[in-house]
Amino acid sequence: MSEERRAAPAPSAPQRLDTGMLVLTRPQPTDLPEIAALFGDPRVGEWLGGTIDADAARRAVDAWNAHWDAHGFGMWVAREPGTARIAGRGGPQLSLNDGEPCVELGWVVHPDLWGRGLGTEIGAASMRVMASTFGVREVVAKTVVDNVASLHVMDKLGMLPERELEHRGLLHVLYRGPT
Repeated sequence: MSEERRAAPAPSAPQRLDTGMLVLTRPQPTDLPEIAALFGDPRVGEWLGGTIDADAARRAVDAWNAHWDAHGFGMWVAREPGTARIAGRGGPQLSLNDGEPCVELGWVVHPDLWGRGLGTEIGAASMRVMASTFGVREVVAKTVVDNVASLHVMDKLGMLPERELEHRGLLHVLYRGPT
């Protein structure tokens, strides 16, 4: 009699994570109006190369969820505990850096909440999950060269600037750091 072998389940990041400052959840279709409003805000668009409309926001949410389905981790929607309002979005995702796969961290915080450390909170939570659940030892992040707030987040996360690069037609700084 042969013993049936089962593959170990693939690791998966928490689809809901309470960091203390934020509650991070996997994006849901009900989040779409607030995500569209966040990415449609000109203050956000200034740092991302422009705003996006509701249809583009839906495609982004679909892509984030496809990434979750394929890899067991991805972008979270961030909310302040005790509120229903979206504070931002962020998390880890697979990316290419000079043609090599890497884990890239990203965050977008609602402009009304800038300066409260929420980008750092999202980045730190992402690093912890990638290290503890997936064994990732190094991550990257990038931002436009004059986004002082995001540069500060990367510094606070212990990341170091590596080089400048063009991304989506804008000059960015690539940072790299240990998890």
